[in-house]
Amino acid sequence: MAPMSFMAELTQTDGAQLLEVVARALDQCVADGTQLQVDPSDFDASVQQEAASFVTLRREDGSLRGCMGSSAATRPLICDVAINTHAAASRDPRFAPLTLAERPGLEPSVSVLSALEPLHVTDTDDLVRQLRPGVDGLLLVDGRHRGTLLPAVWDVIAEPERFVTEVKAKAGWAPDYWSSTLAAFRYTAQSFGPS
Repeated sequence: MAPMSFMAELTQTDGAQLLEVVARALDQCVADGTQLQVDPSDFDASVQQEAASFVTLRREDGSLRGCMGSSAATRPLICDVAINTHAAASRDPRFAPLTLAERPGLEPSVSVLSALEPLHVTDTDDLVRQLRPGVDGLLLVDGRHRGTLLPAVWDVIAEPERFVTEVKAKAGWAPDYWSSTLAAFRYTAQSFGPS
């Protein structure tokens, strides 16, 4: 199955299916620690397409409780969401695994990523100039290090320079890091769940 652009393709019904899988995956994870297995054929064709996703878990007060995802489309979207839900609940290195007591107050959301668009940039200033604030997510890759921020993060970090600095920090780099082998990609995302 070829990756597709979801910005005009996914409906609220599709989003409801994704969020239903998130809920089931969270319930199973806190119940016995295992990952929910889904059969893509049980769902609409639109969510069977290969696509990359991020699952974000927030507490009732809006604070982050976990966020994990995929940057490239390698499996059916509905499966990607189930896998990333389990990862966000159990393997986000910033948090201990989710407990049963925390489950009732969680507000999950799903971001479905467009295909990655390579950016041809010469340095950090060039990268900052090419970013579209409020629109683009950013992925930076150099060797085994990578960092990304979803487009929704523009709601919190409005300055392009700081946005790039935060992506570098997620990859483990200093704010002034640059390398001739660094690859930059932008993407958009369609989100479902609480904003």
